[in-house]
Amino acid sequence: MRRILTSLCAVTLLSTAAHAQDYLSDYKTAYDSPAYNAELDLANTNEAAPFFDGVTTYAQVFGSFGITNQSEFTADFPGIGTLSNDEVDMDNAIGAGFAFGLRKEKWRAEFEASVQRFGYSETVGINGLDTDLTNYNFFINAYYDMPIKENIDLYLGGGAGCSIYRGDFDVSVIGSDFNDVTHDVVFGYHFDTGLNIKLNKKLEVFAGYRLFSTQDIEFDEVQMEAPVIHTIMTGIRYNF
Repeated sequence: MRRILTSLCAVTLLSTAAHAQDYLSDYKTAYDSPAYNAELDLANTNEAAPFFDGVTTYAQVFGSFGITNQSEFTADFPGIGTLSNDEVDMDNAIGAGFAFGLRKEKWRAEFEASVQRFGYSETVGINGLDTDLTNYNFFINAYYDMPIKENIDLYLGGGAGCSIYRGDFDVSVIGSDFNDVTHDVVFGYHFDTGLNIKLNKKLEVFAGYRLFSTQDIEFDEVQMEAPVIHTIMTGIRYNF
């Protein structure tokens, strides 16, 4: 019986020693580990936050009125021959468009779809010329909004992308007639500046100037120098 009790005591002592060793090991690990710092953890979380934190979205619509420069015109119409003029006066351009964008602090980026319509008002050496041009634009734009007064920002920016021209030609020279509708896809770009006026947290109105141009245009029968359009734009923006 004594031997049994002695054995039980020995087993108990060994078990207690083992548990004590585990406890001391856990305590040492906890002691050597740095203390939890909530502020440091929050800072690390903020540093790892994605770029799109704080980004808001908006949509806008606008109208435009533009004054075009003179352009050069060269054409080879079937049954009429080659015609050219280096002083083609164009009609004023009327347009409209919409855009959907992202805003982060003072920066904005957006996708724009817009259209402009203009044509030839007079030419020299060509009788009965009636030409309508329609320009469809798909741009990626970027802007910087600079506060100048409470609720008023000055914006600077521009964009580039694809411009699709549709030409509707109706030419009559010395009894010969020619009618055609044709298209050309070119690179287009613009530079903008103007004012944003905040009506409330959701609504803004804006007005500005846009300098617009593209690559030269090459239709099937017509080659013309790309117009430079000086445009006044006004619109309204809704912030989501």
